[in-house]
Amino acid sequence: METKSYSILDIGSKRKVNEDSLAIFTPENEKQLNDKGSIYIVADGVGGLNKGDVASRTVVETVKTEYYKSPSNDIKESLKYAINKANMKLINMREGEEKLASTLVCAVVKDNTAYIANVGDSRAYLFRNNKLIRKTDDHSFVGERMRMGELTEEEARLHPRKNIILRCLGDIKNLEIDFFKVTLEEKDKLLLCTDGLWGELPHKVMEKTLNTKVESSLENLKKKVYENGANDNIGAILVDIIKLDILKEKVIPERSKFIKIALGLVAGFAVIFLILSIYFGVNLYDFEKPSAKIIINPDLKKGQIPAEFKFDGSTSTDNKEITSYLWSVVGVNSKKTLSFYTGSFTNKFEIPDTYNVKLICIDKYGNQSKEAVETITVEDNEKPALDILLSDASNEYYLGYDKFANFKINVSDNFKLAKVTVSEMQTGKLLKEFPAVDKNWNYSYSYEIKKAGDISLRITAADVSGNESLKDLPLRILKDDTSPLIESITVNGGDLASVNILKNGAVVELRANVKDDKEISKIEFNNGDITLGTVNNAPYKYFWKITEPGEYIITVAAYDKDNNKSTTERKITVVLSGYTVYANGLIQDSEIYIVNLETDKKDKLTNNFYEDINPVLSVNEDLIYFVSKRNGYYELYSMQLNGEEQQQISNFNSINKILILPAINKDDLMIRFENEPDNSLYIFSITDKSTRKI
Repeated sequence: METKSYSILDIGSKRKVNEDSLAIFTPENEKQLNDKGSIYIVADGVGGLNKGDVASRTVVETVKTEYYKSPSNDIKESLKYAINKANMKLINMREGEEKLASTLVCAVVKDNTAYIANVGDSRAYLFRNNKLIRKTDDHSFVGERMRMGELTEEEARLHPRKNIILRCLGDIKNLEIDFFKVTLEEKDKLLLCTDGLWGELPHKVMEKTLNTKVESSLENLKKKVYENGANDNIGAILVDIIKLDILKEKVIPERSKFIKIALGLVAGFAVIFLILSIYFGVNLYDFEKPSAKIIINPDLKKGQIPAEFKFDGSTSTDNKEITSYLWSVVGVNSKKTLSFYTGSFTNKFEIPDTYNVKLICIDKYGNQSKEAVETITVEDNEKPALDILLSDASNEYYLGYDKFANFKINVSDNFKLAKVTVSEMQTGKLLKEFPAVDKNWNYSYSYEIKKAGDISLRITAADVSGNESLKDLPLRILKDDTSPLIESITVNGGDLASVNILKNGAVVELRANVKDDKEISKIEFNNGDITLGTVNNAPYKYFWKITEPGEYIITVAAYDKDNNKSTTERKITVVLSGYTVYANGLIQDSEIYIVNLETDKKDKLTNNFYEDINPVLSVNEDLIYFVSKRNGYYELYSMQLNGEEQQQISNFNSINKILILPAINKDDLMIRFENEPDNSLYIFSITDKSTRKI
């Protein structure tokens, strides 16, 4: 006979692993082919169990190999031998209580006949004269309901429990296998497929699609499945019967009278044997259904989420042997269905709901118990855990000092949070509502302080079950009415009552030492009614250039954040005395001269010539500082009052002219760089040679 086969194996659009497997095999050995024909195998790893892809591949490879290794030439016996080998292999591959399981449908085509075997809900169809005929029965929950007339084909396809398998490889050692035999005709097509194909398409759609060209019909079926969502793996084989063998009829020779008599006797004995078989079969076969009973631990049948219950069916009874346990756990509100296939199991419930637990037992003869039903309730009465953490060490604040009270809200719940709110207790005003969607959640919040007084915030956390927790956060808002304390005013770093200046003036450092309960906002330095300057940040000091001798009243005003004010003053006497220095020229070839302010006597201190020079005396009149340009750069120099020991004391390498202002103190000079747009002033430290901007 002549055949051609086609196949598809597709993961679908929703699954991460393809648990379908298939094989098409025609022996090259002519004797094997004549004895056992070609084999076509489709398997589907049982969903929800461990390693479904491994299980289906193991079944396909084992059945293909062992079928041809079977010592028998009887096709049914060889198939039974191979399938049982695959079943035991899965059982031996179990890891602890985790079992591997798979469905199977396979067909052997030989001598114009298809020999079909199946376990589970993978199907075989015959497509003949444009009609699609299902040839196998589903060993599933809905399959049993169909055989009892409770469900139609389409109702079973859409049933929420359609994936519950009652019979599969890898479950029990004494495996029951269905066998079917189909006499083939030319132009017949044999379709083997998993529920990823037939479970997604109505029967009529499959039938209509198979009426297309045979080469593209499987691809067309796959497209239809994807149009419906392709929720499962797709595995299918299509065998096209192109031409059949012409089989010779066996000629039966004319029988003698003796043979006729013998045949009559055999027929008589056969009738007697049949009667006896029926009698003993009725008496020996087990028609009694099992009795299913559910034990729930804990016995209270009620718990708080997350709740763990153990379900046991070991007390279920049968007069022979129970081989299969079919459990389903269905949430009334959540509509979530869980399925289990063992005598007992433990399940942890994370969602509050009322659950119907159902058990069906099946014995070795296929008798099925009535459905045992128990109800458990899993509740969520636990309130959310709520914690508030202030960012500051205390819940006491000063108005105008810290405008916000910052805190964190930490919330957790054993199921799900719905929302967290912040409100004012005194006014009932809702300040903020935060939506929450998980078990654990946190958020930072800043409460704006607008007035003094005792304020209490209420933080409320609610979960989706309606449980609510609340905490009050008391805040004390104080007004700062204490004025700052001005401890002292120093002049040039000390408590000087008088200051000596040179003829060209001097710079005096005024410093205010201030304390306050909270924070100073500004310090004003005043000369009588004239404001010399304002300082906003500590250290609170101001550099005042004095050019004229006389008595000065220096007033310092200190303000805090609440505008509380303190003032203090001190008198300073400025005396013109000592020496002054100058250069006889400012551009080039200049020399340094010193002048006694009392006698106006002048002396030339050097015989050297300098360029762009502007000398000044130090505060204690023991050194002269000056800037000169050499080799194109301006540098700072010093020399003794008598003109000796001249030395360079800086490495500015500045191309801009450096101007020295009157000395501040014995350790610091005030300088300025020409051509700077903001006329910035700098302090040069004589001790460590550092420069800082003021």
